[in-house]
This record gives sequence, structure tokens and C-alpha cells, in this order.
Amino acid sequence: MGVVSDRVSQFAKGAAINSQLTWGDVGAMKVSGRPVRNAFLDPRMVMLPAKTKLYKFNSFPSLRPDGEGNVTPWWSAFDGYDVDPGWHTKAAMAKSLRVSVRELGRVTSAITESWNSCEYLVVITLSVDMWVAYGRFRQMSRSDAGASQTITNTSLHNMKGMLAPPGPIKQEGRAKTMNLPGGGRQFFVPNLKPAYYTGMTAQSLLAM
Repeated sequence: MGVVSDRVSQFAKGAAINSQLTWGDVGAMKVSGRPVRNAFLDPRMVMLPAKTKLYKFNSFPSLRPDGEGNVTPWWSAFDGYDVDPGWHTKAAMAKSLRVSVRELGRVTSAITESWNSCEYLVVITLSVDMWVAYGRFRQMSRSDAGASQTITNTSLHNMKGMLAPPGPIKQEGRAKTMNLPGGGRQFFVPNLKPAYYTGMTAQSLLAM
């Protein structure tokens, strides 16, 4: 019944990008061999209007389209959205807690160390309306047992959504927790192409 209602609701979605997708479709998509649904608690599809500002932690100061022309789909709301207070509030929270914003982001957004150094804050602004998945981050292990425990440019250079020439990247000091509890909010944006956003900026987080 849920699948049928999802399909029926598509008629009300208009011409926004991904209007044909349901959560069932998106949840079954795979990133690094894992279904997207495994990364979410209480997911739902929402429509983000053009001019919505998004951010993500990234290992490099740029984004690289994959073979289908899509960049990384994992993003968070830069400004307040639903119960997510947005980037500036989170940065202030990290300061008040006397932890790096990289570590706060890693813990609340469940960003596994093996795949992302969280060295840069990348920000984009959507130029089109897009349907995306939205919900809480599910708990993850701090390090992925199925991947190298040390992030290197060689291991990340060919990863979808990332671009960097060979060379060193700066590691983040690890905390002692084995697991990353998650609980923060995330967007999974399928089919995110450079033509669908503007004004990309990248800021080093090493001093924060």
C-alpha cells in the first residue's frame, strides 16, 4: 500500500528533479556497495526548492562528477531546516563544547574516518527544485573494517564525488569512541549534477 501511495503522490510533485523517485527507489540505491537505506533512520522524501543552501564535510576542496555526471549525494542544510539548526549553530556548539567542528560533525553525522577526513567544508546552492531523501543519520563505526584505516589521496582519488591530485591530506585527531552515534539530519540528493547548483565554495576546517 505504501508503494502505491508513493507512486500516486508523484502526480503532485510537478517538474522538480527526481520527481519520479520514491523512497523505495532511493533506499535501494547503492553507494560504495551499500544500500542508501542503511544510512538512514526515519527517512522520507522532501522537495528542496531552488536557492536552498547545502553543505558537506569533504576530504578535498572540490567535487568530481562520476561516470554518470553526478557529484556526491550526501549533504546537510546550511541554514536551519526542520529541526536541523544549520551550520552556524553547529559551529558555535562545537566551540562551546571545546571540540573541533570536524569531530562534532563526524560524531553527529556518522562520517566514517576511513572514507572522509572532514578537512573541508563544501557549500553549494541549488539552482533547481529537487526531491531528495531526508532523515537522521544511522549509527556507524568510526572506522570501516572493510576499508583502509588510513585515508590517503590514492584511496580517495577515484571515489565518486571527490576530486584531488595525488598528494598529502591532513588527518584529523581521533577521539576514543568506537562508534559514531549519528542522530543529526542529512539529505541524500540523487542525480546531483553541477548544472543543478551554483556558487560552490570550499573552506579549510583545520583551524576550527
